[in-house]
This record gives sequence, C-alpha cells and structure tokens, in this order.
Amino acid sequence: MSQTKKDLTTVAVSKQTHRWINGLRRGGETFDRLIQKMAAQYDPEEAN
Repeated sequence: MSQTKKDLTTVAVSKQTHRWINGLRRGGETFDRLIQKMAAQYDPEEAN
C-alpha cells in the first residue's frame, strides 16, 4: 500500500528502543510493518 505523508504519524520512543526495534527489521522491512507484526502477536492477558 502506498502511503502519503498525511497517512503517517510519529511514535516517540527512546533511542535505545529505536535501536532495538531497528535491529529486529529484516531486509527492506519498514518500521510500520514490523510494529504491525509485533502488535498482532501481542496478548495483553499474557503480558503481566
């Protein structure tokens, strides 16, 4: 899907978190796609 600037937003994270997430990306994967995949696997009931 092609995105325009008005389709995007900013999520503030620490530099440490940014480096950590960046290290999880594979190939040309975008931060958006990686975060979508992470959110799909997240179960709030198991998080505690």
